Amino acid sequence: MITARKPENIARSPDNAAISKIADRIKLLRKNPELTREEIALDIPHVFGGAVTSDEILKAFQKCDADLKQAEEDAKANTDDYLERAKQNVQEVADDTRKDREEAERKAALYKGLIREGERGRIYLEHGAIADHLHTMFHTVSFNKQVWIYDQDQGLYRENSGDVEGEIRHIIDEVDFRGSITTEAKDIFYILLTINRKDKYPFNQHKDAIPVQNGIIKIDFTAEKIIPLKHSPEYFFTVKFPVVYNKDAPWEPFHEKVISRYLEEPARDKENDVEPEPGERVIDPEDRLYQIPAQALLQMLGTKPYKKSYIIQGDANGGKTTYLEWLTRLFGPDNVSHASLQQVVTDRFVNGVLEGKLLNCYDDLSDVPLSTVGPFKALTGGFDHQIERKHAHPYQGLIYAVHVYTCNSPPGVPEKVVYDSAFWTRWEYLHFGNVFEVDPGFIDDNYTDENISGSFNKVLRVMMDIKKHGLFMDSSPSEVKDSWSLSSDPFARFCKDHLVDSIAEHKFPKELLLEKFRKYCSSEDQKVNVRKIPSTQKSFTTLVFKQGFKDAQREGHRVYVAHRDWKPDSKYRPSDGEWERFSKRGDNREISSPGGEP
Repeated sequence: MITARKPENIARSPDNAAISKIADRIKLLRKNPELTREEIALDIPHVFGGAVTSDEILKAFQKCDADLKQAEEDAKANTDDYLERAKQNVQEVADDTRKDREEAERKAALYKGLIREGERGRIYLEHGAIADHLHTMFHTVSFNKQVWIYDQDQGLYRENSGDVEGEIRHIIDEVDFRGSITTEAKDIFYILLTINRKDKYPFNQHKDAIPVQNGIIKIDFTAEKIIPLKHSPEYFFTVKFPVVYNKDAPWEPFHEKVISRYLEEPARDKENDVEPEPGERVIDPEDRLYQIPAQALLQMLGTKPYKKSYIIQGDANGGKTTYLEWLTRLFGPDNVSHASLQQVVTDRFVNGVLEGKLLNCYDDLSDVPLSTVGPFKALTGGFDHQIERKHAHPYQGLIYAVHVYTCNSPPGVPEKVVYDSAFWTRWEYLHFGNVFEVDPGFIDDNYTDENISGSFNKVLRVMMDIKKHGLFMDSSPSEVKDSWSLSSDPFARFCKDHLVDSIAEHKFPKELLLEKFRKYCSSEDQKVNVRKIPSTQKSFTTLVFKQGFKDAQREGHRVYVAHRDWKPDSKYRPSDGEWERFSKRGDNREISSPGGEP
């Protein structure tokens, strides 16, 4: 029975809204199973008033039927989906169970092959079988009485640091061995040292592959193409660079904002320069700064040693440190050493510091004079060197690091080195002549991952260019010596600024020349470090001899003579009165230093 209710006015509602209201009433009444369709239809006009038409009632019933059908289909779909998910879950559980069972069977078979059972069920370890298992598991390499393993997570080789011992202990625990773990592990390790043993350093010797953060890039130097690959133990890399290889990363933004600002020489004027001939090599001056990392990569690949090291000289805030920071971002701090040039020529253990490094970068090199240069020449002349580390056996290893030193003024060299072209030809002298305002956010703003990837793409291009045509920079020994001497030797600068070469030989009163030189050193535009200002005539003589002066006696006086003369416009050129004064008093006496000491 249907309870009477006050009619609801739906006359002003849109048709769809009216039909929906009628349908809702029908759904409510259908909950009573005793009501027939006809009884429900008769109830509708009483509820909504005479405004309801029979057509609207029919459409409302149709809507209810359609909604009911959709609800049934949704319920069936949900049921099917639930059953499918349940089926998948059951299958996954079954797969996991099967995998666990297979893994257990595999381990049981493996462990069965690693042991043998003796009398009364006693377990003995098969040392050779365990060593073979460890070799397969870790891709071990034995070199210099050390076991190296391949780190799957890092994608590179490293010295064993307890990994092998841990696996031995795991095996011993699994097979329920009763005995001396220390003795068994020692015997197993001894056998492992004989497997895949290398007499020569086996790592990082692929001629065309470079390890980066996201894989290995293989270089086809002939076609000048780069092929990205996955990390693999077959390449025997112990290094991996933090840079991410991204062939689409542009190099121009980092070049314009950073690299192009360091050198004083202007970039090549591409619009007004003469158009190069087809195949002609064109080098922008600022591109020379890419030579250093490109040379490092080539030498790592075993290309001939280019025998080039680099001095970067400039004032404070000239970009020297930020340039070294870029190199470190490319190759990673683990692949860069920091030995000073003075340490390189005196420390017999320095080879252990340099081994396996791409770069040896030292910022703010001291101007303390070098005592010798022989070890440096030997070190940069080839890759194969004896490595001596404290408390370890010496062995032959590879040193291919490119040396890069920054300084305000380079160190002096022994007098005999002045004419040693083999030393000077090993250097390129770069001058960072600009000075920048200190910007605390410069590194964060410009050394982004994309910029570093882009600059790496530029290095790869330069690398292939050098492989094909040779170095961008290859200065003559005299050019390097002149730049070095002028920066490290204030008397050399004095001669360049105020003396001129002469066919005739001229004399220079000793005390007078020293006096003029001291004034030059103290001038506002020089401000030479007091340590470099000679305190005695004897120490000054050592300086002038390096510049071609000789000791002589003229008219009863000891003087310096050289094929040089004063420039006419030099403000240090002696006056006639000074010449006369010094010629009368003689110049054989020691004179006081600026501090008053002889």
